[in-house]
Amino acid sequence: MMKAFVLGLCCCFFLFGCATEQTAQKTGPAKRGYLTFGADGQNQKDSPDPDAQALDDVFSKPPENTIVKNIIRPSKEEIKQKVISELNELGQLQTGQVSYDIPITINDQVEYFINYYQVSIPHIFRKWLSRTTRYQPLIHEVLASHGLPKDLIYVAMIESGLNPYAFSPANACGMWQFIRTTGERYGLTVDEYLDERRDPVKSTVAAAKYLTDLYGMFGSWYLAAAGYNAGEGRIMKAMAKNDAQDYWELSNGQKLPKETQEYVPRMIAAALIAKEPARYGFTDIEYLPPLTFEELDVPEGVHLDQAAGIMQVEAAEMKALNPELRRQITPPGAGAYKLRVPAGKKEILLANLDKLTSHREMAAAGPHLLTGVSYRRHTVCRGEALGKIARK
Repeated sequence: MMKAFVLGLCCCFFLFGCATEQTAQKTGPAKRGYLTFGADGQNQKDSPDPDAQALDDVFSKPPENTIVKNIIRPSKEEIKQKVISELNELGQLQTGQVSYDIPITINDQVEYFINYYQVSIPHIFRKWLSRTTRYQPLIHEVLASHGLPKDLIYVAMIESGLNPYAFSPANACGMWQFIRTTGERYGLTVDEYLDERRDPVKSTVAAAKYLTDLYGMFGSWYLAAAGYNAGEGRIMKAMAKNDAQDYWELSNGQKLPKETQEYVPRMIAAALIAKEPARYGFTDIEYLPPLTFEELDVPEGVHLDQAAGIMQVEAAEMKALNPELRRQITPPGAGAYKLRVPAGKKEILLANLDKLTSHREMAAAGPHLLTGVSYRRHTVCRGEALGKIARK
């Protein structure tokens, strides 16, 4: 009788433990302490963080029938040893051929998002990784020219997956997900013909300026990243209200929006995987070729299809090199435009600029496309039908 009672009690504890583990996998990491590895390479134990939750408006639903036991992930000790090794003379955290130029924190939230990228959205994260070879060289060059850590590229990775055409429900656009007002504040043009938030070079320059300002305000890359996500005003108010100077302190509880609480853990997890994808089970990735191009000034009103025909390249390649051109035409009435062309094709287009003259003259008369279709604005009145508008 006693043996049966003990056996039944053990089964109850076992089932309760399984249910608790499954709940933790669905809702986020348990509330435990974390380890921070800063510029001095010292470990610090601190207070727990809140549970993390996936953002439905950023990522698609996880694959069906996910098998958690197949996760490939180094142990916490391996990650710890990988992060905290010797500092080089530049002050970077370095391990063998892998280095980090921003502080790396390993905690339950970071581990949760490593697991999330591996199990819930590996198909999406694989696409993100495939774009690193295309955009990383130019992003690193811009960040370095502004004296910024190159690892800030992972801000763009978690913002858009390094996709210049990304567009959010909040109307943020481009690789760095600028809303229009912030983009214009940092020199990006957004109008009928241009959306420079989609330009990988110009938007990275704008992001570098913004991140420089944010770091100047907060003196912390984690707080700067939080400010990039939520806005500097919200972070400053949260710091003043809670008398807090540390990102992890702010992210504990309801002091910040849920998305901002998860932002830095997402960034760190993305950095850890992207630097050593094979260690985390991401192999056989079809990396894209680097983005290479030449630039030249062309007349206003030049259509990308015509330029592609002259150089005998695919029109899609010209559109990919100039994603900021919303109508695939250089802005009419704005004078010469600096157009990007495939490497090795600049001289061909330069030798045929006279063939573009008629389109420049056409553009001077108004915003025309090569087809001769013109555009004009019309304010729709209540009750107006499309047919009536078309006849005007």
